[in-house]
Amino acid sequence: MDAFKSFKDATVLKTGKKIKCVRFERGGEYYGRYDEIGRNLGTFARYLDECGIEAYYTMPSTPQQNGVA
Repeated sequence: MDAFKSFKDATVLKTGKKIKCVRFERGGEYYGRYDEIGRNLGTFARYLDECGIEAYYTMPSTPQQNGVA
């Protein structure tokens, strides 16, 4: 997460533009977990939400999509 924060800050500083979206696999470290009350956002997903960055996730069991992520 620290690496992404540094990347985000450098991107905004160098380009003057905000990151609008990112694409990830559905790893628990990015996506969060489901529990009995529904989706429990992970730390990284909450951070993206707070920054207004939309997260796009690849479909489960589709490693061929990892090239896009």
